[in-house]
Amino acid sequence: MSPMLRRELAAVLGLALFAATLGAEFGVMWAWQRQAMALLTQEEGEPGREGPGLEQPGGGEQAAGETPQDTLQDPLTRAGVPDGLWRGHPGEEHGAPQRLVPSGRRARLAIVIDDWGYGWQAAREFLELDVPLTAAVLPNAPYSRQQALQARRRGFEVIVHLPMEPQDGRADPGPGAITTGLSDEEIRRRVIEAIEAVPGAAGVSNHMGSMATAATRVMKQVLEVVGSRGLFFLDSRTTARSVAGSLASAMGVPWAQNQVFLDGEDDPQTVRRQLELAARRALARGEAIAIGHVRPVTARVLQETLPELRRRGIELVPVSALLKGSPEKAHAAAPTPGPSVP
Repeated sequence: MSPMLRRELAAVLGLALFAATLGAEFGVMWAWQRQAMALLTQEEGEPGREGPGLEQPGGGEQAAGETPQDTLQDPLTRAGVPDGLWRGHPGEEHGAPQRLVPSGRRARLAIVIDDWGYGWQAAREFLELDVPLTAAVLPNAPYSRQQALQARRRGFEVIVHLPMEPQDGRADPGPGAITTGLSDEEIRRRVIEAIEAVPGAAGVSNHMGSMATAATRVMKQVLEVVGSRGLFFLDSRTTARSVAGSLASAMGVPWAQNQVFLDGEDDPQTVRRQLELAARRALARGEAIAIGHVRPVTARVLQETLPELRRRGIELVPVSALLKGSPEKAHAAAPTPGPSVP
């Protein structure tokens, strides 16, 4: 082959390689664009819509015969979690663009830590974190009042983690639970007692509750008390059949809804993966809410992940910053500085 022919052949091959590379890049960009559109146009799961329930909700449904410990007793199983809560939304798990929030606006992520009120081991680790977490405190646990006060002193937002009836009758939500068999008066009385047991509470969330949050009569009584106290309601979303959001909107009660459970399995890989889903959702939509539990693994992974979240432009905020409805009605419980852990 002559030198000139070799040069011409090399030029043709170079052009072909360049075209193939350019085509691949456009293909990747097109795939990313499609995933981004899927994220931005995906409809939220409507409260009250029929769908798969949770056999073991993220609120931490406790198996019969177990005793409360410092960790979530009965972690939710992947098989029982609706897609929107476990895997995120289309595009999130396959490399969707990392930054879709408009320039100049920070993505906001609220992290709620459930089941405060029992042991101090994991509680201390969370109290050492310098971030505005939301602490959901069980109202009738041994250290409910102490941990609520400590969390407020640390600068956390505090809410009542109200025990509510689960779908699984074998799971015990704990003392003072709101069940579908109670009268309207008894439901309101129990909600008032729970709120008064957690000092400085800014809102209420459901602990378990896959049965109770799907019952309109029950939730109406709960939300009437919550609204009359100037609080907000956080739907932990332990069932896709929950009517909490739609009812709160109709009643003018500020509310919010969980999108991601962080620690259904007590291992670092699960928590990191779920935090990534929450981060992607916040970046794609501007905000997200995720729920974890008072567990050492969750605290340590969160501590390790905080610098990366900040680097990606994600701001951690309390749940009250992401309310729907009438946020001005929500009770602003101003925390006092100065952590003091027993």
